[in-house]
Amino acid sequence: MNFKNRFSLCILVVFSTLLVLPVSAQKRKTEKKDQPNVLIIYTDDHRFSGVHALSGIQVKTPNMDALVADGVSFSNGYLMGAFSGATCVPSRAMLLTGRNVFDLEGQGHSIPPEHKTIGEALQAQDYNTHIVGKWHQDNASLARSFDSGDRLMSRGLYLVDHFRMPLWDWKKDGDYKFEDGYLLEYDENGKVVRRTITKDEKRGPSGTEKNAPHTSEIYAESASEFITDYKKKDPFFMYLAFHAPHDPRQAPQKYKDMYPVDDIVLPPSYMAQHPFDNGDMFLRDEELAVWPRTPEVAKQELSDYYAIITHLDEQIGKVIASLKESGAYENTLIVFAGDSGLAVGNHGLMGKQNIYDEDGVHIPLVFSGNLIKDKGSKKRCLSLQF
Repeated sequence: MNFKNRFSLCILVVFSTLLVLPVSAQKRKTEKKDQPNVLIIYTDDHRFSGVHALSGIQVKTPNMDALVADGVSFSNGYLMGAFSGATCVPSRAMLLTGRNVFDLEGQGHSIPPEHKTIGEALQAQDYNTHIVGKWHQDNASLARSFDSGDRLMSRGLYLVDHFRMPLWDWKKDGDYKFEDGYLLEYDENGKVVRRTITKDEKRGPSGTEKNAPHTSEIYAESASEFITDYKKKDPFFMYLAFHAPHDPRQAPQKYKDMYPVDDIVLPPSYMAQHPFDNGDMFLRDEELAVWPRTPEVAKQELSDYYAIITHLDEQIGKVIASLKESGAYENTLIVFAGDSGLAVGNHGLMGKQNIYDEDGVHIPLVFSGNLIKDKGSKKRCLSLQF
């Protein structure tokens, strides 16, 4: 099986499973309460080896490891590619529509009405669809794919700062204006408050945990509140799209302290300099660290990467805890995946614009939860039992 077909199968199994599952549940029993909830946890620039249970490297991910143990993980989850450096755009469009990169509308920024999304397919099965976090596609497809949402990102401004992330409240008409955006930050009493966005906001990672909550904390809290407060009889579908561990690789100091730079073990594929120009040597991702990537530089980048992943892992744990505390875990299919890999020093690269297996194209892909029968199994692809 060639690379294109192998990837397409791995992505399409996600989409087709989500489409078929509600129907099969209706065939077993007609009561809506027996239809499973569906939660997609989608992480950003999270390579396959960024989950300890999948690779055994030193990153600490106990909650992601628990999803692996309570589900089925696939070793052949790959990003198919992109026609620009922003690989996360087509990756998300492929996940949302079940199409391969060649069948998207352009680069995937827009999803035309004839390309049915997961949200639309599940709405047709009487699901309440909800989004939290990052949306990289157009406003029209956002509006028709979900019935509600919260803490939306990427609706008009990006400050390159996990502690200063512009957010928008859900709007069913999809009309998101710049002036409707806001930032969350702490007041003098440590309470989270909103602040209006101004046109003078400076780009760059200047925020810290003392100023405001991290994006992973914001999205996890919002998702947990939705789950806890959900009382409707119809099942829900939630698309929870974190921005971590995308750069800037910021994390609270507690997590940074877990990974002293001197203790970081460089992977076998570490290189100080890539041996040839692969055509994407000067994109923004590659400008995040100086050339050459000395061992000290690579270790620092990995330390920061592991720290933001472990912080993200704890937030995912809070969401899973809310499922269990609410009783919804018993009837919820959890899909955990990343939108692309990341080099972070492997082969002398930093970004995701490459096709090395452990760098830019290999992603975690896990189906988990009470509904999965073959728990703890690790497969190449496709074989899945409910």
